[in-house]
Amino acid sequence: MATQAQDITAQQTGREKLLLIAKLAFLHKQARHVFVATLAAALTVIPAYYHVADPVKLAGWLALFIATIALRYVLFRNKHPANMDEQQLKSALFQFQLGTFVGGLLWGLSCLLFVPFAAIDPQSQILYLGLGVLYASALSAGCMVSYAVFKSVWLCFAVPCMLPLMLVLALSNTLVLQMVAVLMAVYFLFLYNSAAHIHDTILESLLLRMDKADLAHYLKREEEQIYKLNQQLNEDIAGRAQVENDLRDAKGEAEALAAELMKLSSQDGLTGIANRRQFDQQLNSEWSRALRKDTSLGLIMCDIDHYKSFNDNFGHQAGDDCLKALATVLSDHARRAGELAARYGGEEFALILPDIGMRECVELAEQIRVAVLDLKIRQSDQSVAPYLSLSLGVTVAWPRQVNKESKLIQSADEALDSAKANGRNCIVTQWVARHLPDNLQELEAGLQELAAVNPHISITPAPPRNKTLKPGDLAN
Repeated sequence: MATQAQDITAQQTGREKLLLIAKLAFLHKQARHVFVATLAAALTVIPAYYHVADPVKLAGWLALFIATIALRYVLFRNKHPANMDEQQLKSALFQFQLGTFVGGLLWGLSCLLFVPFAAIDPQSQILYLGLGVLYASALSAGCMVSYAVFKSVWLCFAVPCMLPLMLVLALSNTLVLQMVAVLMAVYFLFLYNSAAHIHDTILESLLLRMDKADLAHYLKREEEQIYKLNQQLNEDIAGRAQVENDLRDAKGEAEALAAELMKLSSQDGLTGIANRRQFDQQLNSEWSRALRKDTSLGLIMCDIDHYKSFNDNFGHQAGDDCLKALATVLSDHARRAGELAARYGGEEFALILPDIGMRECVELAEQIRVAVLDLKIRQSDQSVAPYLSLSLGVTVAWPRQVNKESKLIQSADEALDSAKANGRNCIVTQWVARHLPDNLQELEAGLQELAAVNPHISITPAPPRNKTLKPGDLAN
């Protein structure tokens, strides 16, 4: 029983200390606002009493007040109640009470110190006494909320701030001033009663906060006990989770490896662009999309002229570099969504072009042909051509009018063969046989316009709807 009583006493002592810490922390936090407000009020004293006060007294009072505020701020700025023991807490409270008393006394004596009542008329005496009463009452009420956490602190300020003026007014020979003294006393009692209510409210709030902290501490302790009871179970779960994580990691690695293999299987190892497999998949996908949306699908097949001779004379490394350069040119011209540059096989490449007209397709093919010439890759046989060139076959189809995508490839391949047969370094266009667009005449007229401005362009009338573009076509 004695031990239990000691534990209860220790708990109460600890709780009282925590309450004192909380109250001091609240006081320190609010005191900063009071310091600023009273300092601002002190600065208004100069214009208020300037005409009647002795400048030396006025300056001395203001300097003393500022020094008091600064000293109090320095004393309490770096002091944290949570780091103090019980004796230090009581000492800090006493220092704060003492500083508050000095500040209140300076305000209570300010009017009596500044105003030479014997040298001014009665009306001015009443005016300045009223000003002093206003300062004392306003400051006592203003600091009530901040200081009410300790009623003693508020009394240390309000009593010396209001009492000197109350005594002067009560001892005067004027009934009006005596009544003002009575009203000040009543007002002081009203402020004290309000401070008591505010004190109780703040205290209740702090106690609720402490109860909440105690409850949180209790819940945390209960949580720790539950954790200890379930620790073994958690270890078993952790072991099983580790196994699952290992399996998951292994699965992730396998999926990443599969994705990498899929990427490698869809990418040409030499040039880095799509390979034949990716080309077939993309062509099938774009064919289905064009079929749904009833749009056109273009295809450019191209082949490096005299590549075998170039490879035999300059070596395989030079031949590989040539293929890489062509792949880069094609990739740079496949910019729109759905467009794909692919290595079709050997030195043959292809370019899938969704939703495009024949004229636009031909213009793009001419840009590619010129871009390859601009690479200025020297040809092995200078008698044939100074630089390596490209032959291109161009075709456009509407999937809703063509039942197989293989016919698109066949048409482009036939156009490419025609380009090689027509002297290479040129472009040949071909419509898919037996499935020509309704506006063929309009499209052919547009192509005729291109040929009309350049003598190097020749048109083969349909059928088979072929036309050969010589070097320099579409330059204008």
